[in-house]
Amino acid sequence: MKGVGARHPTPPAPRQGGGYLEIYTFSEFGFRPSEKNRAAAPEKDPRLQQLREIGLNHIWQEVAGAIGYDNFIKMWQILDGHDEIRRPDGAILTALRAYRAQKRYQRDRFGVLIKRKFGNAAAVERVERQMCEKVGSSHISRVAQRVKIET
Repeated sequence: MKGVGARHPTPPAPRQGGGYLEIYTFSEFGFRPSEKNRAAAPEKDPRLQQLREIGLNHIWQEVAGAIGYDNFIKMWQILDGHDEIRRPDGAILTALRAYRAQKRYQRDRFGVLIKRKFGNAAAVERVERQMCEKVGSSHISRVAQRVKIET
């Protein structure tokens, strides 16, 4: 044996493999985004299993997992207490606005507050930079005329 490497014996192969080679990304499986969340983090509350067992829709199960069993049950009780959203078969039917409505609301309020302090150009730039949304100065001006925000 000659050279620097000759002084070091060949390390033995690991008995159970390298370990890191057995890590898979979610893209290698056919999971939907909501399933990724369930696969990545095991359920903390075993009561969530009850919701599956009664056949609750998978979307409501995902909501329950996100907000917690107790909060979900409280929300369910509130919804169940309103007869005006009950279908003839006893199910609860309610309309929930799209999340983008809340984002638009926040964006417009933010734009108006910046406009009041720094002007239209700054409002357009900050909304785009901080909220990743493009709006025109005319949009911010229209919103500022109809929205009353107390500061």
